[in-house]
Amino acid sequence: MKPLKKILVVGFIKYQNRGPAENAGAQLDNAVQDVSKKANELLGK
Repeated sequence: MKPLKKILVVGFIKYQNRGPAENAGAQLDNAVQDVSKKANELLGK
């Protein structure tokens, strides 16, 4: 297996095994992005 492919596979496995704090952080990031996007739409930016 090529080195880059190994890194991608390991990264994918690591991503699949996230803990509750990491999941909460990801949800928070998504919520902040959504709020920012809506605020920009309302302000006409």
